[in-house]
Amino acid sequence: MKFDVVTIGSAVFDLFLRPEKESIFHMDTKGGSHTFLAFPHGEKLEIGDIHREFGGGASNVAVNVSVMGLKSAIVARIADDHYGNNIVKNFKKQKVCIDGLELIKNEKSGFSVIINSYDGERTVLYSRGVNNLSPKKSISKMISNGKWVHITSLPDDIDVLLDTVLKGKKKRKGLKISWNPGTHQLKKGFMYFKRFLNKTDVLFLNREELELFSHTKSCRYKKSIQKKIINSYHEKMVSHKKDSLFCVYDIRKPVRKLLQAGVKVVVVTDGRRGAQYFDKNNHFFVPCGENTPVATLGAGDAFCSGFIAGMIYSEELQIALKYATLNAGSVVSKFGAQEGIMKRKELEKKIDEFQVLDMN
Repeated sequence: MKFDVVTIGSAVFDLFLRPEKESIFHMDTKGGSHTFLAFPHGEKLEIGDIHREFGGGASNVAVNVSVMGLKSAIVARIADDHYGNNIVKNFKKQKVCIDGLELIKNEKSGFSVIINSYDGERTVLYSRGVNNLSPKKSISKMISNGKWVHITSLPDDIDVLLDTVLKGKKKRKGLKISWNPGTHQLKKGFMYFKRFLNKTDVLFLNREELELFSHTKSCRYKKSIQKKIINSYHEKMVSHKKDSLFCVYDIRKPVRKLLQAGVKVVVVTDGRRGAQYFDKNNHFFVPCGENTPVATLGAGDAFCSGFIAGMIYSEELQIALKYATLNAGSVVSKFGAQEGIMKRKELEKKIDEFQVLDMN
């Protein structure tokens, strides 16, 4: 079977909690500013909402693109337990091919507890379970049948997997590779992965990940550029916190390092500050949508999925960026990383509601 998108990474079970009593406070230190979620110590706290959902980077993207009408498959490790069985059932329900799953006995599924605070942000407590190792079986076979391969967060033993993907790209002409590195990879820095980056078609990062991966800080755009950004959009497409667009970050310096390393396209998201697209010739800015975030977990995966789907359907950069932004905005308006996914028809109805800004 041929697939539009093959995803490689994790599949987990998510438990979303919304406490009734929490505080958010900010602290400035010599090392920088930090934000903390706090609860009264020693108290019993009531929970307002509980949602049981499916997650994991590879799982989320595979389901997203399937809902958008594309054929998808996943390569991941799944435990032979209660949660693992439900994860598999969800893939079948969402029409995701499971031929690349590795069923692991006598181990536990990946599990996350997501605490959603009143500002829409989330704090994640997680156990990798069977995702403590990268999948190894079926990768070559699945890649040989895909148009795109999307690699998500993986543990530290990723080197062999990346080599397998590179061999697959060499054999399959036209295969596209997109990558959303995880914490282990980000901490190693981009130079460690230069050989792989040289073959990467699209690299997806958020701004904090970009700075960590490139070892380079971003700065604020000049006021004249901030004004240009604000004046380019219809009021309803500007974030409900209007001042957020006045502090869009200038990330050209860290992105330049990644492009020089050989990446063809770098796309950087920054929450309410929107997203920026870079290749050797283009620089675009796209604002976030008008939806009020309920839970931000899965926003990055929804964005990646929309972009990939847009490129497969249209091969137009600006349409892909609109797909990405609209889908991410819809997903964060719901609890669960696989809720609120937009179908292609829904995306097409909304792509003319805003414009992508050319920053060149």
